[in-house]
Amino acid sequence: MRYGKSSSGENLCRHAYVCSGRASAPCVIFFDELDALAPRRGNDANVATFYVTVKRSDESRERVVNQLLTELDGLEERKQVFVVAATNRPGSDLGGLPDTADMIDPAMLRPGRLDKLLYVPLPNDAERLAILKTHSRSKPFSPEVDLTVVATRAKGFSGADLSAIIREAALLALVESMGTDGTPCIEQRHFLAAFDKVLPSVSPRDEAKYEHLRRSLRQTRGKMSDEEASREGHA
Repeated sequence: MRYGKSSSGENLCRHAYVCSGRASAPCVIFFDELDALAPRRGNDANVATFYVTVKRSDESRERVVNQLLTELDGLEERKQVFVVAATNRPGSDLGGLPDTADMIDPAMLRPGRLDKLLYVPLPNDAERLAILKTHSRSKPFSPEVDLTVVATRAKGFSGADLSAIIREAALLALVESMGTDGTPCIEQRHFLAAFDKVLPSVSPRDEAKYEHLRRSLRQTRGKMSDEEASREGHA
């Protein structure tokens, strides 16, 4: 979803619900980079990201957030339309990272809207192997390639990083085969060379912050459940 003219953001939100959502129900609508789509209202017009500062008017972005809230609240009846959003900016007071509440408008996370918070960690050994197998289905591999070894070495790699490893190994095999009559074939050594060029996008420091967030979310969810049970007991 991109921002063009001042009114395009809210029009795209409405189109996602009305044209793509309600017309295709049952369906799931997925919003990526929610922190950019629905930033906290009332802040300075400069929305800081890790590497880029995006400038847009308060009026324009508030209209986008208001439109999203209108659709989530179902002022026009919403049936069998499920909304999922993602952000890789979890927020924390660790290391100077901004708070989630400072990035995403808190109204978006209230009950009845995007109120179920899920933390998706980096893949473990088995999950990395499954991801590698998925991305390598159509690739010409040598029989000696052992993706289990690759998955073990790729500890700390995300799904996107693993895809990059596959692409880099394939590129190395292609370049090596140029000028020969042979068909490119990915060998284990190509993967070893790929690890010299592709590094994990999530540093150990960042991973520790995400783990802190996971524990915080678990504690928050547990506290909310206890409070809800208490209210029900007094009802």
